[in-house]
Amino acid sequence: MDARNIYNQDCEFYRYQDKLRWNRFQTVAAIEAGILAAVLHAVPLELERWETLVFVVFAGVLVFTATWLAWRDQEIGDRHLNRLREYEGIRAFPNTRQWWTGTRLMGFSIILVNAFNVVVALWVLLRN
Repeated sequence: MDARNIYNQDCEFYRYQDKLRWNRFQTVAAIEAGILAAVLHAVPLELERWETLVFVVFAGVLVFTATWLAWRDQEIGDRHLNRLREYEGIRAFPNTRQWWTGTRLMGFSIILVNAFNVVVALWVLLRN
């Protein structure tokens, strides 16, 4: 297989990984919406505190797993992007090392989402 075919396959794989990563983030958003709707709806239903807490913890584990997989997809995609850049011999997009790079923003959003789930779980645990 010649180098051009390998390059094309790497381009396709990078696009696949990028789409997969963002699909996982959309899944996280849907789960988060479900958590909030369920927790805020559970208050008027007067569910037991432990029932709501179990739900929040279970959903939080799902969110953590999905965000971890999205982070993993980011890392795999970055490795393929580096291979593509090596093949090109130049940097198609100069790396300016600004603080708002995609990897850092994704890491920040993962931390923020999971910290929010901890806050929701604490709110459920400590509510009257």
